[in-house]
Amino acid sequence: MLLRAFIFLAIVVFGLLAPATIYSYASSDSCGLIFIPAIDERSGRGVAIETEICLVPGEGDIYLAGVGRVGNDTVVSLLVAFVMSQLISGVPLKDRDIVIRFINKDIRTVEGPSAGALITFALTNLASEGYIPQRFSGTGGINVDGSVENVGGIANKIEALIDKGVRKIFIPASFYVTSRQELDSIVSKYRSSLGEDIDIIPVTSIDQLFNRSINILELTINPIPSEAVNRYAREVFNSYERRALEKLRELNKTIVELLDIPEYMGLRQQYEASQILYRLYLEVPREYRYSYTRVNLLYLSTYLLGNIYNQMRYAEMDLEELKRTLDSVIEGINSSLPRYIEPIRTLPDELTIENYGLYILYIERIFDLINIRDNLIALRSNIDEATLLQISNQVSRAEARMGSLDFWMELIDLSLRNIPAVDSSINRDNIERITSFLGIRSGEIEQQAKRLFSEIYGEGFNISILEPGIMDLLKLYTVYQNLESYSLALKFSTIDTIYRYSLVTNSTEPFEKFIHELEYMKVNYILDSMNIGRSLLGQIYIFAALSLDLLSKSRYLLGSDSIFVSSIVSTSATASALALTLFTIIENIDTPGGLDVSLEDRGFRLRETIDIFADIYSSILNMVLTISLGINIVALALIARARTSYKI
Repeated sequence: MLLRAFIFLAIVVFGLLAPATIYSYASSDSCGLIFIPAIDERSGRGVAIETEICLVPGEGDIYLAGVGRVGNDTVVSLLVAFVMSQLISGVPLKDRDIVIRFINKDIRTVEGPSAGALITFALTNLASEGYIPQRFSGTGGINVDGSVENVGGIANKIEALIDKGVRKIFIPASFYVTSRQELDSIVSKYRSSLGEDIDIIPVTSIDQLFNRSINILELTINPIPSEAVNRYAREVFNSYERRALEKLRELNKTIVELLDIPEYMGLRQQYEASQILYRLYLEVPREYRYSYTRVNLLYLSTYLLGNIYNQMRYAEMDLEELKRTLDSVIEGINSSLPRYIEPIRTLPDELTIENYGLYILYIERIFDLINIRDNLIALRSNIDEATLLQISNQVSRAEARMGSLDFWMELIDLSLRNIPAVDSSINRDNIERITSFLGIRSGEIEQQAKRLFSEIYGEGFNISILEPGIMDLLKLYTVYQNLESYSLALKFSTIDTIYRYSLVTNSTEPFEKFIHELEYMKVNYILDSMNIGRSLLGQIYIFAALSLDLLSKSRYLLGSDSIFVSSIVSTSATASALALTLFTIIENIDTPGGLDVSLEDRGFRLRETIDIFADIYSSILNMVLTISLGINIVALALIARARTSYKI
């Protein structure tokens, strides 16, 4: 009897101390397996990581098991996947947790956004159908406007997926357009060896995988009367246009007279680029006459001509005169900053979504001017021929930026007076959730506040004097910053890939196919939708869409200065990132809360539901019965052996 008690105690202690992974699934869970393609950084080869994704009862948190660390761009792609899957499926996720378990045990780090579109696809299917289609996978970054963007190593990833049995693979359409020969070679190779077809699907938007159209810009638009918008927009845009055109005429007259001088002939290409942008301004369709499209084209033209003029002017100056000129520019910025910051010191009690968007973009431009000022201060201490071009560029940016800030000040003032106020108190719980998920610390927000308001209050000011609404606005701005930088990198990768390929082939055909046939950024839909055109967000996106449309049709634009392509990228990223920021925080879409990353395969978070307690109780009962049966069998065997051994 003593021997039996000892054996029982030993088994129980061993069971309690031994490490174990127990995954308990409730009847309400939805799980599925996918292969996520990646690149092994050590070997450079493509790998397909077997991954289990589950939706389980919870509070909207995301758990990653079997990985040690994730990069910032991966975190943002998880946020976008979380939101996009709800928009497409129509199923809220506030009462679900997402568990992503990497079955391979040696994954220390996951970086990059390339699994974003696939995770969006998987979550959408789990939420709406309860399963993930098998033998289907793909690669591509998911952008904040739903676009599927270009990523690296696509050919290697395709082969890794095929080796795992995947036969239907979606890829970014940018790779499909620019690498058809490589794709055809891969498909032919595997068709001959496997005896079955590989279906490669080019995708420009995530909703193309579901035959459902989602446009996030539409979801952020207030029902603003068109007359009110037209009235204040026309007034502000006309005012800016008058100032910009007067400046352009002055600059153009001076520059044209000097371009034939041999030492300035190298600036002709920049001058031609400015003229192209000005011609585009003149060609803007009548329905977009009072729009951000025309304003931005004038802004770019003014910046380019100003840069040319400053290069000519500074080349004639000696060192001391140049320093005095920089001192004057820096002093001009310093004296202007308090005036630009003044509208943010006190916010109205009630703001529309449009107002929040205006304030966020206005703050972004103030910080841009502060950065320019700091760059000029640094350059002033190290002036030589090598830094002359940088100085000219920064001064030109400062002059153009201050002109645009005057425009934005007027826009905010007139919008507050013309757009009907509504009760749009922001959801502070959502703000805290999304800032926590993105890893934004309170110190980062306070640093933004100090950097902005020290221009008025001095370096030692206490941020506690700021209204709660101002701090909320700065939190929104910081969220927007994270989304915008993520979106910018993805947009650049895609648009620049197509642009460079068009330069190499000396043809607009790749752009035309990508924009109009494959519908990247839904350009045709955006341009046809006057409802979107009535909002500021829509107008900013229209600039990018209209510019892409022009770029896809105009061969002479292919050789223009890259500032045009850069502006397409930045404005599309700006509009879509701002739309998602406002949509997720103000429009009550569910946002993820916590993000838990663990190299240990620890299993699911304990869920306080009757089903789980019932499952745990049943499991414990079965375990006890099994252990009891095992103990009796072992004890009887030991007793029998003892009797045999000690035969008298």
